[in-house]
Amino acid sequence: MGRRDLAIEASPSGGYEPIKVQCPHNFTVRVAGSDSDFLGDKESDYISTKTLKSVKLWEDYLRVINLTDFDIRNFTSIAKDGQSIRAGEDLPNIGIAMSGGGIRALIGGAGILDALDNRNPDAVGAGTGGILQLTNYITGLSGLVSSCIFKGIDTSTALLTLIYSWNFFKWILVDRFMFLRFDRATSNFPTFTSLNQTLWRLTESSSYTGWNSVKRYPKAIQQAKRKHKSGFPISLVDVESYILSRHLINDTHHGSKVLFSSIRNTTQYLNHQAPFPILLCTSRVNGVSEINYDSPIYEFNPEEFGVCHPTLKAFIPIDDLGSRLVGGKPTGNDSCVRGFDNAGFVIGASSNVLSQPGFNKFSWGNLLPEAYDKITKHIYDEAIDDTKKQQQNPFYHMGMSSSNGTGYPERESKNLYLADGGWGGEILPLWPLLQPDRKLDVIIAIDFSADGPSMFHGAYPNGTSLTTTYRKTQEEAYKNIHFPTIPDTNGTFKQKGLDKKPSFFGCDDFKSPIIIYLPNYFVVTDTDQATMKTEYSQGEIDAFFKNSFGIATQTKPGQDSNNFGYEMDSIQTLLGRAGPITQTQWKQCLACALIDRQVTRNRIPRTAQCQLCFAEYCA
Repeated sequence: MGRRDLAIEASPSGGYEPIKVQCPHNFTVRVAGSDSDFLGDKESDYISTKTLKSVKLWEDYLRVINLTDFDIRNFTSIAKDGQSIRAGEDLPNIGIAMSGGGIRALIGGAGILDALDNRNPDAVGAGTGGILQLTNYITGLSGLVSSCIFKGIDTSTALLTLIYSWNFFKWILVDRFMFLRFDRATSNFPTFTSLNQTLWRLTESSSYTGWNSVKRYPKAIQQAKRKHKSGFPISLVDVESYILSRHLINDTHHGSKVLFSSIRNTTQYLNHQAPFPILLCTSRVNGVSEINYDSPIYEFNPEEFGVCHPTLKAFIPIDDLGSRLVGGKPTGNDSCVRGFDNAGFVIGASSNVLSQPGFNKFSWGNLLPEAYDKITKHIYDEAIDDTKKQQQNPFYHMGMSSSNGTGYPERESKNLYLADGGWGGEILPLWPLLQPDRKLDVIIAIDFSADGPSMFHGAYPNGTSLTTTYRKTQEEAYKNIHFPTIPDTNGTFKQKGLDKKPSFFGCDDFKSPIIIYLPNYFVVTDTDQATMKTEYSQGEIDAFFKNSFGIATQTKPGQDSNNFGYEMDSIQTLLGRAGPITQTQWKQCLACALIDRQVTRNRIPRTAQCQLCFAEYCA
């Protein structure tokens, strides 16, 4: 394991609390008046530079795949000949969307990403290694951050993995936060066993009533109180952020001085080596409204914080998060804010399960009766003035009025009540990647959600999240968002076996990106553990990674059933229960899907090999 550098401390106050500063001259909210100016200049520049650096990566990857009757030089010639290279025009534009699903999704999702990484020799041998390095965007529902910031990984390593963790007091509530790990090197490669020992600690007890958790609560509350005394709204999310930071941020001050915007100062970001991370969440108007198709989607990225709604698409620099604005501008007496984007706070706000109506301090006290009474007596009520309110709404008095039910729902809300992005049913965070101006050609949707009858049994996906997004795009308000047709999850989806194999959606719908759907299913072991399960044995973790490798590469491990560390059925029984592994060369078919939109733009017909692949995998 490489040396772990300290995270970058950038808080202007020198602590967790933000400060007020004079607003920049002519400061105003950036309004994306049409789909053609949705991207900010800094995001656009980042993707352009990363795409420029990926030409050789594409050539290396395609040489390994060795597609039949395919000219690699011709494929990249436009990118090489142009003075500038544009993703989605000159080279394929790939995004990865990682679902929620607790620790089940943590292990399984990381296993799939490991199988797409060119630093994994087994992945290279299977023909899937390198796809991760070609990816321009990666999205998560809850707390998408880079652990080269928040865990301080040696910048000489080269693995990129996306890791989920439970987010509330060391994984004690419902779901999902995740963070990116950007390691860059060909040597000193950390094993997943060491990751578990140093980062995940899944084999340790994670009880919220255990002393290791309980003893942190007073300091967490005191930190929130300091922010409150500085004149800023606080909530239980501010308490949660302290606990999260202790597990994610390699910092002597437990992350109190580390900002989400610090991602911009990392070597990986400066060198355009990492996918552009987008963390998304939704909100409840006034903290109580139901979440539905019309609920705004908010996104955090290293450059901006923004709202994505049919009647308002607007952004502010993430550095100015927390500033009070009216109609997109500061008022005469109001100053701007710096340091509000504390990394732990952003993660906690975007994974806010406390946003559910009725989940107030009393229900929290019922969850933790003894700890609540002893620890929060005399200080809790003073420290936390609202269980949900988190930050100023920078889009106050912007967008169309919602009086007729069609405008921006939070136009009249001075504060935002951010909520876990999955509450609306879109457990796969596809929405940011579907924005037309981002020009995604392909989205790899990795689904570890639990769509069975119970989150405690049969926790496998059945495509519900895909269907939810599809139905949303059929609403009149979202007619500009193109998404391929998805079969009904109540019948056709499972009848076709789409829940037990990779599938391509939108192969011939050239207005939408191709969705490469990789669901969690049985390959060599059961991976349907309960969402509430927080402790895993090392044998279970190893088995999860082998199963995920099988999903991503469409190969089965050797028939050594003792490699998993626990009793298993006979190999014949396992093979009978597994989803299908086809004889078609999966690595070539996967490559066909990744390049198809660019092939079309280059006016090159699909090869016979790719036509056969699409006949097999397109749903």
